[in-house]
Amino acid sequence: MSDTTKSRLVKLGADTLAGALVELIQMSPETQDMVERLLASPEERVQRVREALLEIKAMEGQYEGDDVEELADELGFVLDDIETSVEDPEIGVTLMAEFFETDETIFEVCDDASGDLSDIFTEDARDLFTSFACRCSNRKHLADTLFDLTRQDPYGVRGALIDNAWEFLDHQGLESLSQRFEALRQKEKGDNEAWHLERCAYSLADQL
Repeated sequence: MSDTTKSRLVKLGADTLAGALVELIQMSPETQDMVERLLASPEERVQRVREALLEIKAMEGQYEGDDVEELADELGFVLDDIETSVEDPEIGVTLMAEFFETDETIFEVCDDASGDLSDIFTEDARDLFTSFACRCSNRKHLADTLFDLTRQDPYGVRGALIDNAWEFLDHQGLESLSQRFEALRQKEKGDNEAWHLERCAYSLADQL
């Protein structure tokens, strides 16, 4: 939008613009969603995100082709909602962990032959988690959330956070988390689980 167009809209006044938005809401779910987000309190915005994540976790059946593309778009909208609605980085870290936890449902019911869904987790969601994590002053909450989330990685997308940990954890944080994974690995009896924990510990150690 050009500055000229913006200036002309401002001159129309709040009442005129509000009336136009009400009309647009009737025609566009996207506009309705945007307006609801603008009007919501910080607490309501977080609740909106959590409700969207619960809907995703409740998905059933099988998704492929166009259905997968639509779901990829929906996941992108959820990430946009988190990015624009959440100001508290600690809450942002928590919500992003909840977003990653939808992976079990999504990859159970979806054919991700295109890799689009995986990319959302390993690129877009990873970057947004990192953005919140870099600004999160509660380092214990950050480390605990990352550890609890990535100690299991059933579909191989959560490890992207571990490989990117150098961007938001200092030397002490990386070392401590690596030691936690190694300690857990030594107690693990399952080969696959032990391999995953070892991979996390080594990845974090390599970032020191």
